[in-house]
Amino acid sequence: MQNWVANVDRRSSHGRSGRCPTVAQVTSAVFPPPTFVDEGRSLLAKHPRDYWRALLDNPVFLDLSGYYLVTRRQDVVAALHDHATFASARKPMPASVAGGRTLPMPVPIAYDPPDHTRFRQKLHSYFTPQTLNQLLPELHEQASALINAVAANGACDGIGDIAIPFPFGALTTLCGLAFEDRDKLAAWADAVNWDAPWSPPAFELLHYLVEAIGSDERPALAAELLSGEDRFTEDEVIGFYTLLCFAQDGMQAAIGSALLQLVQNPQLHSPLRENPAQIRAFAEEVIRLETPLPFTIPAGSVVRLCLASANLDDGNESSVTVTDNEKIRLTRHRSFGAGVHRCLGKSLARMELSVIIAEWFRAIPDFELEPGCAPGFTFTQGGAIMPRSLPLRWGKGEPPGRTIHSEAAQLHNS
Repeated sequence: MQNWVANVDRRSSHGRSGRCPTVAQVTSAVFPPPTFVDEGRSLLAKHPRDYWRALLDNPVFLDLSGYYLVTRRQDVVAALHDHATFASARKPMPASVAGGRTLPMPVPIAYDPPDHTRFRQKLHSYFTPQTLNQLLPELHEQASALINAVAANGACDGIGDIAIPFPFGALTTLCGLAFEDRDKLAAWADAVNWDAPWSPPAFELLHYLVEAIGSDERPALAAELLSGEDRFTEDEVIGFYTLLCFAQDGMQAAIGSALLQLVQNPQLHSPLRENPAQIRAFAEEVIRLETPLPFTIPAGSVVRLCLASANLDDGNESSVTVTDNEKIRLTRHRSFGAGVHRCLGKSLARMELSVIIAEWFRAIPDFELEPGCAPGFTFTQGGAIMPRSLPLRWGKGEPPGRTIHSEAAQLHNS
């Protein structure tokens, strides 16, 4: 979940200027949004897009927690590009015990320029397409191992067996952590309440990161960040690793949503199997339509920017569209945010989603949802929306599909 502080009382009114309404101007005019989730954090709408479309009825809502929801594309984009007003900086959470230590502020998202600029400049080279393409062989191997482990069974839970573990395997590869710790990291990240970083799971994660990053044999990425020009402090490196941990529910949601799209739209199978170059386009459309992290949420302030509703505004397509020549039509989206806080890991997210879909079709060319299953959705502690479970099935013992080369997930500067 991205956290923002919004000083919206400094701007002009909603209208032709594209500026978001001020608190004083909207207080008497806005209405509460439709109820989003139940007490168990299950989404009440049949599908998240039903909720996002309902939000487009008004430019601003005021929810029961006191947040204003800005829903329309023009206003969301204006806010994303105005970091002076819609700021991200926030104060560290206090320790539960005097003198205790909590997880540091997530780097760089909990900061604004100039601190944010320093962090981004140091981190940028690790997230370029050229650097990330070096991870491709390892990511393909991890995805293949997960999928091959269930392929012969003829069935799996697409969430628990695939979507939950894969992003944390990719995280260990990027961060230089032990791959054997993948499931442990996933469990900690799922259990941590990121608004209460003194909880037992948070302490366990903090202890793990302190030991890994502070050791004499620290991961290569951490060692590089702790050296050279504009070096990070140890707490800043831990804050960066913390950000990567709590951002993975967005990736888990994207994978689950992609698999759900494929079982609900079997007409997409053939174009993606026969033309793997279209997998990247499919992944991009899933990110737009499902918007795994649908809100940017200001910490201690009054505004939520609804990226998901903005992606459906202006008459944008509300489904993956295949053209007559079997190519997927791309539509511009804001799922990765915009402005100085545009998602640092956007290229890695695209790569991971493309890799898992490519390896899935290689091993399991045809599949379907378990008959009678009507997938529900859950709103995670980190702010992602994903199917609660996804029971998939296919013919047992089917031979693997043809090899899908890594070019399907290759990143390019464009």
